[in-house]
Amino acid sequence: THSVCVGGSTNVMASNCQYTFIGGGSNHSIGTLGNYNSIVGGDNNSTAASADYNSIGGGRDNVASEAAADFYTTIAGGWNNLCSAVGATVTGGIDNQALACYSPAVGRGAVTSQQHELVIGMVPRSVAGDRQTRILTLANTTTSTTSVNLSDDGATDSGG
Repeated sequence: THSVCVGGSTNVMASNCQYTFIGGGSNHSIGTLGNYNSIVGGDNNSTAASADYNSIGGGRDNVASEAAADFYTTIAGGWNNLCSAVGATVTGGIDNQALACYSPAVGRGAVTSQQHELVIGMVPRSVAGDRQTRILTLANTTTSTTSVNLSDDGATDSGG
């Protein structure tokens, strides 16, 4: 299976994982059939079953995928962060949730809700996402002088 679990304590790499790596730390888990995943250092970090190409660079209580469809997620570190969408990223910090495709969450309590958005969370806050700055990338194409609505997928108006 070409997978390696080295160092640390009570780390679990479930059955049938291929090209997967856990290096150090403790209480990490990579779900069944999780391929090309990595967890390096920290404590209690995890990926979901059948989720591929996810990476956690350390920290504590981070989840780099909640479902099998969550591919290519990255958590650089921090505490209690979640990536639960294709290409979602948390650069570190605390209590961030990257829930939209191709969207990074940064700081503390940031919550992404639309694809291609950058969210920077700030403290103090009451609940995750109630105090944050959002930067959206919007696009569309036209071949005439007629105006078109911009959207986060470049094709349809998402109302965001």
